[in-house]
Amino acid sequence: MVNAEAIQAYEFFRHLYPDFGLNHVIVYKCLWGIEPVSGEKVIQETGLSRSCVYGILKELVAAGLVKKTRAKPFGYYADHPMETYYRFEKKVNAKLLQGRERLKKLMEQNVERSDEKYLVRLDGNEARFIHLHTRHRMDDRMELLQIKKGIENHLAEKETKKLKAWQVVGRNH
Repeated sequence: MVNAEAIQAYEFFRHLYPDFGLNHVIVYKCLWGIEPVSGEKVIQETGLSRSCVYGILKELVAAGLVKKTRAKPFGYYADHPMETYYRFEKKVNAKLLQGRERLKKLMEQNVERSDEKYLVRLDGNEARFIHLHTRHRMDDRMELLQIKKGIENHLAEKETKKLKAWQVVGRNH
């Protein structure tokens, strides 16, 4: 049954188990008691369909959140939910840290010249210069003025070449 506790528990578990939905948490919460609970009892308490409950129980067992008794009639129980949560939290944190390190290495490999600067257009036609390597916005006024001067010189040089080209073409005709 969906209640505020189930929704709150889902908010905590959804980051550790992104493939599990609210129904998974509802079933899991039914198994937090001391005694193993039958699948039929879970169906009665949750109001979920038989196939849904047994499918979720199978997934929870496979994920290591729930244990199944060996003797018939089978019962299901959550063996130390807080310890299990803590163990899975540590695994997720380790994966995130590992992912951060891999991403950092990929970024370093893809950035050949870390001193490059780019003009990036944002929403509303706003433009900013950023450093390629750090992805930080350039805020140093003097550095920005030097870039502006360099661009103006480059444009003036192009304009001069363009005028010379027109003069040469004009003389030939």
